Amino acid sequence: EPRGRVEHGHKYHRHNRCDRVVTTVRECGPVPCDLTSLLHAVQAIPVAAWEYRVDPESDRTRVVREGMAVFPREAIHAVLDVVGPWEFGPGYYNRVVLSCVPAGEGILPHTDDFGVTVRQRSHHCHLPLLTHPDVVMGGPEGEQHLVAGQLYVLDATQRHWVRNPSLVDRIQLLFAYFPVAMTT
Repeated sequence: EPRGRVEHGHKYHRHNRCDRVVTTVRECGPVPCDLTSLLHAVQAIPVAAWEYRVDPESDRTRVVREGMAVFPREAIHAVLDVVGPWEFGPGYYNRVVLSCVPAGEGILPHTDDFGVTVRQRSHHCHLPLLTHPDVVMGGPEGEQHLVAGQLYVLDATQRHWVRNPSLVDRIQLLFAYFPVAMTT
């Protein structure tokens, strides 16, 4: 079910510079909106309110999902309403979650398969909000640091992992964006 819909002609649309993912992680650039409200909302979520993931590769990581009482819906949707159409044109977003890899933890190598519809008709987006230069995401092409405030698109069907050797929790906003052009 679509969570947000953005119509054609959105003032931030820039014609798919980050079209389809060819590599495991592709950088799309700094997002064209202020993330301050979202950062404040995320930092206000009590640690005890984050839910531990149940996947074996990431059982020490935590998430806040849409629908949870502490999910900062207004702040997240304000960002998503700009970021999706800016990068991919009109469409909608779904599978929205905040993901935290705690300091000193990681996510083991794995692949994700969200099903054929998500895989073929959406972009699996990562927007780092809080991070540290030592935090890296790895894939077949090697490891790279994902910079806070920059949008990245991940081919989650490729083997990937996260290492956070720092003393800072890494928090990202994850979402699937379905451009209208890919859903018709």
